Amino acid sequence: SPSKERDSFYILINSSNYRHRGGGLRDGMFLGLEEDIESLIRNEETVQFFLIGVFTIMGFYHLTLFYQRHEDYVSLWFSLFLVSLGARLFFNNSYLDNFLENPGNLQFLLNRRLEFITVFFAVPAIIGYTQYLFPSFMPKKFLKINLLISVLAITFIIFTEPITFFKTLPFMWGQGIIAMLMTIYVAVKEAFRKTDYSITFLISFILFLMAAIQSILVTQHILPPPEWLPIAGTIFVFIQSSILSKKFSIAYRTAERLSQNLFDEVRVQTKEAVD
Repeated sequence: SPSKERDSFYILINSSNYRHRGGGLRDGMFLGLEEDIESLIRNEETVQFFLIGVFTIMGFYHLTLFYQRHEDYVSLWFSLFLVSLGARLFFNNSYLDNFLENPGNLQFLLNRRLEFITVFFAVPAIIGYTQYLFPSFMPKKFLKINLLISVLAITFIIFTEPITFFKTLPFMWGQGIIAMLMTIYVAVKEAFRKTDYSITFLISFILFLMAAIQSILVTQHILPPPEWLPIAGTIFVFIQSSILSKKFSIAYRTAERLSQNLFDEVRVQTKEAVD
């Protein structure tokens, strides 16, 4: 508590930053009793791990669907997108350090590398998902170009230090913005054609994009925390899962109808042959 002579006091924090593009107290500082601070941290980590679990479980679920039917590239790209989101949350918050007794510099480098890699992994994944969900208007080479950019960026990140590979941020933002605009363009075109589930996809994607922009502004200290991306991402995931479920349902009913028509046609042709 303050002394009798003075009604205020200073807290001095010494910090050093040799390897990261931005140091310091990103989210400010909390003062209080130990049990209150621990409760605050536990509540925040509970929400984060819930989101990580949702993204990871749903990602592996759709990956299993692709494993059962290898022609289902929609499920493949969607699963890769979800897994990259879950990994992004995990490594961005350095939760890997909680499982190590003495996390050091190498662990810091690993967290930062994986934090960047997951973003470059997620961009082509959402492009691939959109391309196979709405194949009519997405340029065929757009996915290959973004895959090449991501592979080059990931290779650069693996072999350089954080103070160097953070320079890939403009490429990350540029690639992400172009991918988002292209995805919206495709969804709008499909909505005008009244394609099934196109309007639902467009609305959910715009909400997700707005949350992503807000998250970037928070990261750059332009807006205060918290970030909306985890919550909006969860809503986006469940909406997309419902879209895929509807898509599979339509495909199943179509297959049933075609099978029944084939059976009727075979019966008619057999009767004519017998006659």
